[in-house]
Amino acid sequence: DIDRIIKKKNINTYIMNQFIHLFIILMFNLILGLLFGLFHLFFSFPIVISLCIILFSLLFVYFDFIEKKNT
Repeated sequence: DIDRIIKKKNINTYIMNQFIHLFIILMFNLILGLLFGLFHLFFSFPIVISLCIILFSLLFVYFDFIEKKNT
């Protein structure tokens, strides 16, 4: 019975983590959108796209690291 409660708790925390994950990505997108409006005045298009891709990959690596550390 205790095992079931622990499993349920883990699922809840996992779902919460996913929601936080989504929220942060959405906020990140909004900030990027605002910055992009400013950046494209100064930078050429491909540089901005590559920067965004690099930032996203770093974010995902960071989150995966945190989730692995928690488990």
